[in-house]
Amino acid sequence: MVDAYEGSANYVRVLMTHIFAGRRIGSAIVVCAMLTAPATAFIPSIDRADADRALKIARSRLAAREAFSNRYSIEVLAPTVDLYTLERIEIVTEFRRMERIAEDRLPVDATFGAGGTDELIAAIRPWRHRLSVVAHLQLGHGLLGANPPVTTIAIDGQTPISVTVRTFGGGKGPPTAADAEAIFDSTPITSSRHTIRVLCNGAEVARQEVDFSRFE
Repeated sequence: MVDAYEGSANYVRVLMTHIFAGRRIGSAIVVCAMLTAPATAFIPSIDRADADRALKIARSRLAAREAFSNRYSIEVLAPTVDLYTLERIEIVTEFRRMERIAEDRLPVDATFGAGGTDELIAAIRPWRHRLSVVAHLQLGHGLLGANPPVTTIAIDGQTPISVTVRTFGGGKGPPTAADAEAIFDSTPITSSRHTIRVLCNGAEVARQEVDFSRFE
């Protein structure tokens, strides 16, 4: 993502150099090159200002935190198949993960981030260039749970680096809910529309076009 952007930016700079050198290159070509440079998805490099902003959101009132989080949640209309239902898809970008890390840490450590942003920047480092798509599944019906299906998630055909499944509820019986988190390399993902597919036990349960320009 960053390399592609820098490559396009370098191309534009070469065109401008030719113009200043007296070459006859129309300005329309330069404008076209600028407009067709790939849009960088989200925040290409987390800096202290981003970390400070994430901390401020994490320290804000519940209503503000929920409004921020809701931007990354996508409701889906998926059929119930074999006792499981896909209820929604959640996007976790680097910036949102940074805010979640701070929000999780502050209730148990009120001093987190109080001395600056170094702690938060260090905490997000393992997640650089990573984006998650989380499929939230309801399992079973009523109080009767079910084992989670094998869940496959793809973005425009791009397969994830890894998938982690967490189950909830059920007590001593099968779980009643599950989250399947697919972690992707975020560098090919631009701030444009992408198609997310979710398959459970090999059957497609959702195909959702998502505008990633709405996320940070």
